[in-house]
Amino acid sequence: MGTFIEFLRGLASIFEVLKPLIEPFKSLFSWCKGLKNSKLNPEIEAQLAELERLKSEKNLIEIKKKAEDGNAAAQYKLANNYYKDKNYKEAVKWYRRAAEQEYVFAMHNLGNAYYKGLGVKQDYTEAFRWYRKAAEKGYSTAQYFLGNAYYSGKTSLPKDYAESVKWYRLAAEQGHAKAQCNLGNAYQNGLGGLEKNYVEAAKWYRLAAEQGEKTAQEKLQRLQERLREIQEALRT
Repeated sequence: MGTFIEFLRGLASIFEVLKPLIEPFKSLFSWCKGLKNSKLNPEIEAQLAELERLKSEKNLIEIKKKAEDGNAAAQYKLANNYYKDKNYKEAVKWYRRAAEQEYVFAMHNLGNAYYKGLGVKQDYTEAFRWYRKAAEKGYSTAQYFLGNAYYSGKTSLPKDYAESVKWYRLAAEQGHAKAQCNLGNAYQNGLGGLEKNYVEAAKWYRLAAEQGEKTAQEKLQRLQERLREIQEALRT
């Protein structure tokens, strides 16, 4: 009888150790469902809707007329046409006009132009000024770019893991797969003031992996193998 009681006590001890690894998964399904159904910033949704209405417009003259009349979506679409034709100076001109109306996609693309030196002199400071404007408006791609910049510290922004995690999280919560993967990496390695947390890491890797993000799929597989090793070690 005494041996059996000791066995039960041993099982209880193992459960207590594993509990932090298991507990968060109970609410993961409902959390993921909520994330999947989350909505974009209303301002971005409105800008997307306006752009959608312009999709059927194929006449460049009409698009340019609307752009000259101050329609930001038309200015952005016109800029994209110039960009595709590699007329970068004209593209920048129209991206700027739309960006000055706080059209987030134009803000981001104007940042890209400065980052790559297309149509303007390469200027990382100006690039990230526009990326930040778009990011602060809630554009997930710009948020992800800022996260990368703070993570690497190789441009005009300093290396700052806490800032990197902040922007990755904002993008990840909108469903940006690469940001989800990078946020998972931050949890796995305890970056930016986060405590190492394999369960949180797995959660974010899984969300990215389900969107087809290969790096996340690989990291999730390795992390799951690591968790199995920990469980095996606890049993011995």
